Amino acid sequence: MGDISREAVEQYLENNPQFAKEYFDRRLRPETIGAFFSGSKAELKDGISFKDLCKLEESDIVFELVKGMQDDSNVEKQMHNVLQKIDAHFSEFVDKQTGYTTLNMLTAPVLQGKEVLAVLMAINKIGAPNFTKEDQEIFTKYLNFGSLSLKYSHINYLYNVEFRRSQKEPVDETGWVVKNVLSLPIVNKKEEIVGIATFYNRKDGKPFDEYDEQITETLTQFLGWSLLNTDTYDKINKLESRKDIASEMLTYHSKCTDKELQTILVSGAMALFALISLKEHIEIFAATLCPTFPQKTEEKLDKDAVDCEQKDMIRILKEELPDPSNAELYEFHFSDLDVSEFDLIKCGIQCFFEINAVVKFKIPADVLTRWMYTVKKGYRDITYHNWRHGFNVGQTMFTLLMTGNIKKYYSDLEAFAMVAAAFCHDIDHRGTNNLYQLKSQAPLARLHGSSILERHHLEYSKALLQDKSLNIFQNLNQRQHETVIHLMEVAIIATDLALYFKKRTMFQKIVDHVEKTENEQEAIKYISSDPTKKEIV
Repeated sequence: MGDISREAVEQYLENNPQFAKEYFDRRLRPETIGAFFSGSKAELKDGISFKDLCKLEESDIVFELVKGMQDDSNVEKQMHNVLQKIDAHFSEFVDKQTGYTTLNMLTAPVLQGKEVLAVLMAINKIGAPNFTKEDQEIFTKYLNFGSLSLKYSHINYLYNVEFRRSQKEPVDETGWVVKNVLSLPIVNKKEEIVGIATFYNRKDGKPFDEYDEQITETLTQFLGWSLLNTDTYDKINKLESRKDIASEMLTYHSKCTDKELQTILVSGAMALFALISLKEHIEIFAATLCPTFPQKTEEKLDKDAVDCEQKDMIRILKEELPDPSNAELYEFHFSDLDVSEFDLIKCGIQCFFEINAVVKFKIPADVLTRWMYTVKKGYRDITYHNWRHGFNVGQTMFTLLMTGNIKKYYSDLEAFAMVAAAFCHDIDHRGTNNLYQLKSQAPLARLHGSSILERHHLEYSKALLQDKSLNIFQNLNQRQHETVIHLMEVAIIATDLALYFKKRTMFQKIVDHVEKTENEQEAIKYISSDPTKKEIV
């Protein structure tokens, strides 16, 4: 036979894939591997592959063990026969199938990484009844060498297959030809395939090997994490949208409505409509609510609501509020038992007038009224931490500042923030303590690590201020706004009793020092000059 070129062989293998498959399967037959260890050459004989042979023998063995169970109704007896066959040290049936009489056996797996490629068995040691530990060590050394050889043969096989499958024709008009391809899936954290990373044509012309696969696998992990980041970002955006919707729903149901606003701003049957600072909205508001009643502004000022200034509106509102002396707002013995919850709203509004916050910080009358009414609605109908408790704390803070004469240590802005925080300090209280929230693994406990309920009251209070019609701080400049928000945070979080007991010693030291001062000015300077002392007091 004449010389055959490599190109002709490749062309023949490419045109006859079945022949190529059978050829490489025969190379892995048992006698071929045995000849490799003995150093002799083995001829390739016709027959089935080692893989198919193993499948056939395993199937026959399993079938022999269980076939008697199909026709016999005595299942217990057949199970006993099966267990007897398995329990024997060596299976007599397997010996009949293989033609060996098994006396002793030494086996070990052929591994590629953590994957088992095959199992090698040495049967019936010559001249000894059992294999020794020394035999095991020698067998392991040959096994390692055999694993390397099999791996080399496998890579060559992959090279030949890939080389035969290479693209012979250009893909497009650019002339680019696909020579080899490496593709790996991109999976997410649920191990779902979300994409495929494909690489073409290794630079040195060789096929992609296992090392390339490892690098690519690492890369696909990073790609999977990148996709996870985008998914997480998308989920965060959806959660933000859900939060905004929930906040909108909450505000709608807890916010003071126009009808509720009228109940405070109306005197008898006469509507008081001159409380909205935006003039373009006043006409619609007035005509919608009560188009037939005369306006209080016409009675008091002989003006339409749209022509009234904010100071006139505030003066009219103040006339509708209770007298602080008659209501005993300045007294420490103030009692809310004889006052309705509705009238407590008016008393709360009066507190802000008395500390001069309404005029000085330009709080719109309708905004202050809506805010106070909404705070009242924010308190749940529970036994203790309800609206009456919230008002009592607000009134006590007001009395401490005015009657207790501690306002001298604070500015008007700070007093404004402290009174507002006092009214809000227990808003939306659940009637349980922080320990209960923590042990019951409530959502609030998962959201806030410490001072659980206090932080919730603070977040609720700040959420109300996001609505312009409820934002009593809307006319403050940026620095003033930051100051009042900080003081609200300090004041509301300080209502956690766990923090109170920690700060009580520091508070006592401040009191002891003030008592020893020679005059009032020195005491004021001692406290007001230190923000930390002011916060503790």
